[in-house]
Amino acid sequence: MRKLLIVVATLLIVVALAGPAVTGRLVENAVSGEGNPLEASMPPWLEAVTHDYQRGWFNASSSLRLVVTDRQRAALLANVLGPGEFGDQPALTIVSRVAHGPLVGVLTPAAAQIDSLLFTENQDGQRLQLPLGARTTFGLTGNMRTEWALAEGGTLTPRGGPTLTWTDANGDFEATSGGRAEAATVNIGSVSFGNGEQTFNDIALGYVMTRSDATTSLAADFAFDLEQLGSPVNRIAGSVGVDDVPTDALRNLSPLFRDFANMGPANLPTLAERNEPLIRAALAEPLPLRWRQVAGTEFGDIRVRFDIDLPGNDAIGATVGGQALLAGIAAATRIDGRIELPTAFADAIGATDPSLYEQLTMLRGMGVLAPDPTGDVLTMVVDYSGGELTVNGAPVPTPLGPRSP
Repeated sequence: MRKLLIVVATLLIVVALAGPAVTGRLVENAVSGEGNPLEASMPPWLEAVTHDYQRGWFNASSSLRLVVTDRQRAALLANVLGPGEFGDQPALTIVSRVAHGPLVGVLTPAAAQIDSLLFTENQDGQRLQLPLGARTTFGLTGNMRTEWALAEGGTLTPRGGPTLTWTDANGDFEATSGGRAEAATVNIGSVSFGNGEQTFNDIALGYVMTRSDATTSLAADFAFDLEQLGSPVNRIAGSVGVDDVPTDALRNLSPLFRDFANMGPANLPTLAERNEPLIRAALAEPLPLRWRQVAGTEFGDIRVRFDIDLPGNDAIGATVGGQALLAGIAAATRIDGRIELPTAFADAIGATDPSLYEQLTMLRGMGVLAPDPTGDVLTMVVDYSGGELTVNGAPVPTPLGPRSP
């Protein structure tokens, strides 16, 4: 019996000593190895230029230097960081301490735990700590979870802009081994601009993404309070998403959105013409989008629902030029929408917003907002198909007109 105990104790000691070495190697590959999830998930405008990883027996240190390569985002970051010269490519550095010793698996159900701080540096190489800290845990099955928090009551004063103040800002990010699923949340107690003239409370943002071999589903949620702004709407919440969309389509949409943000809606034909290959690739298959929104008022909720089905290339057909491509997409798009507005809200809004009251009264007179059978809710039912638009069953002329058979 005594010999057996000695053998067991010896084995435990070997495991305790050898385990961290094996785990350390696995964590190093996951954090800094080729194709690691951190660098693989970075947006194209953020480039990892150096990654120094020093592995010990029970712990390690990591320093990852990132450079913002997109000019507009680089200028925005330099402006947000405030005074100082950050050059054409501002740099961010993530400095981390990695624990992968035997106590990590004992104290927490994880293979490793990483505590990180974020720094920036000016052109002189002076390092400045940003008010952000994060803790990442790698599970025994390869899953990853990061929890982050901003310094309580922190402020930023962009050059030429109002001071931004926040309270209780934190969030998390989770990803499964192999990248089949990921999710993130952001929670902020309050955000104020300037001297508090504009304050948003109880902000909640998040998304969930799941992937199969060929398709991706994405759902994003948002919610925030507006009571401090004196708005008749006290809270807005909603979601947008896509289901079972070809993964390649989402990849092609990303640069399109970036280009749209740079050019604006007035230049859509030009954007469509120069990005036709990307648009065609994104619409290789029909692309279904959904939008849900609820705005809370003292008279009840304002509800918005839109289901938008963008057509695939087969439905668009052959086109020449950006304007023709947009016309082909618009003519083959299918939209099913519904808006519900409490009648009491429309009646009472005149006391606080006469202009909005006039607009709602006009829409009611035109039948665009029609009472439901109870009379308690005004509804707008939108249907768009084949280039034809109806609102509450009545046809509405469009620039395209009915699509030719």
